[in-house]
Amino acid sequence: MKEADVIVGTTGVKGLIKPEMVRPGRLILALTNPEPEIEPECALERGACFAAD
Repeated sequence: MKEADVIVGTTGVKGLIKPEMVRPGRLILALTNPEPEIEPECALERGACFAAD
């Protein structure tokens, strides 16, 4: 998480990616359903360039 620019989450752990872990410009795909590792809206608020679940 410290250096990655692209994060793909498929862990099944809701909330695993904390808002403070999101760096500006990151691409985040939190793919666990129905509750993702981080909500896309939260990731975008923290500066992610793209976020989806």
